[in-house]
Amino acid sequence: MSIASIKCVLSYIGGSAIAGVLVPRPVAFELRNPGSLALSFVCAAVSLLIATMKAKAGDKTFIFFSLAASGIQNSLTSTFSANLCRTSHFSGTTSDIGTFLGQLLRGNVDSLAKLKVLSLLFLSFWVGAFVSVPLGNAYAHNTLLIAAGIYLAVASAIALSSQTRAKIE
Repeated sequence: MSIASIKCVLSYIGGSAIAGVLVPRPVAFELRNPGSLALSFVCAAVSLLIATMKAKAGDKTFIFFSLAASGIQNSLTSTFSANLCRTSHFSGTTSDIGTFLGQLLRGNVDSLAKLKVLSLLFLSFWVGAFVSVPLGNAYAHNTLLIAAGIYLAVASAIALSSQTRAKIE
């Protein structure tokens, strides 16, 4: 394994660690600490903004900041969905789809809901790939700003939702 590969893996792990530090005790399917969750998405957005600036400057270390943002996102989606939703890799999703299809063929419908969700994720991965390649070719490093904007929108929605819930309670 090359030094660059090790740095990539460590950047991804580092992003996941940031999410773990900010949300140390997540509960699947519950948002118990929305402020920390929102801050996690802000960190991911900032990481992508830094990546964009580095890419514009021709600095190839932008990939490390992009990977950190992916680590944050995947950590949050994995912990809050009890590993049902994987956002930064594809092999686990396809493996689970195969497993659940095999179970379904044998009459086991216990994982049918998961199969439906994973099938939609599978489709999302491919749609994302087909959309991102032309966008990347047309807008290069600026496409990272789209993801940064989505992260900030998610952080804002979480913050607003928690404020609304606090007022109701």
